[in-house]
Amino acid sequence: MENINRTRLIFIAIVGIALVIACGAVAYGAINKLLTEASATATPVAGGATPAYATPVVHLESPDPIFAPDYDPDDGLPTYVCGADAFGSYFTLQQMQMSGTDVAHGFHLGLVPFFLDYDPAYDVSEEQRTALLNSGQWDCLLTTLDSVALSSLGLITAIIDESAGADQLWARDVATINDLKGKRIAFSRGSVGEYFVYYTLS
Repeated sequence: MENINRTRLIFIAIVGIALVIACGAVAYGAINKLLTEASATATPVAGGATPAYATPVVHLESPDPIFAPDYDPDDGLPTYVCGADAFGSYFTLQQMQMSGTDVAHGFHLGLVPFFLDYDPAYDVSEEQRTALLNSGQWDCLLTTLDSVALSSLGLITAIIDESAGADQLWARDVATINDLKGKRIAFSRGSVGEYFVYYTLS
C-alpha cells in the first residue's frame, strides 16, 4: 500500500512538472510573439563603436545593363540582370555572354559592371547595389558576403570564390598603430574595410 502511494506521488509530481513546463513554453511563445511584432526604433548613440552617420539616400536608377553583341530583345527569351564588381572570379558572367551559354540555357544575361572605365553612370554605391537588388531591378548581385550580411534580405545562392582577404591598414611615416592617434583613416563605409579598421584599432 505504501508503495502505491509513493508511485502515485511520483506520477503526480511528473505530471505537475510537465504542466509547469508546458505553461512556461506557451507563455514564452506568447511573449516572444509580442516582442517580434513590435517594431523597434534604432536610436543613435554618440561615442559608440561605430560612427553615427545618416542613412544615405539611395537612387534607384540602374545603369543600363550590357548584353552580348548578338542580343535580340524580341526573341522571347527572358532577361536576367546581374550587378558585379570588376573582379576576376566574376568574369565568368562575361564568358557566359560571349560564348552564348546564357542563350543556350534559354535566357539573356545583362551585366551591370561597377565602376566601368570613364562612365560615371556605372559608379554604383554599396547602398544602391542592395537597393536595386531588393527593388527587383536586378536579379542577382555578385558581391562579398559582408555586403549581404550587413544590408540585404537577399539569399546567398552560390559562393563563387574564396580569398584570404586583401584588406590592409597602411600609412606613410607611421611606425606603429599608436602613431595613428589623431590621423584620418579612410575606408569604404559598410564594407569589410570599415569593420577591419574598427577591429584593428580596438
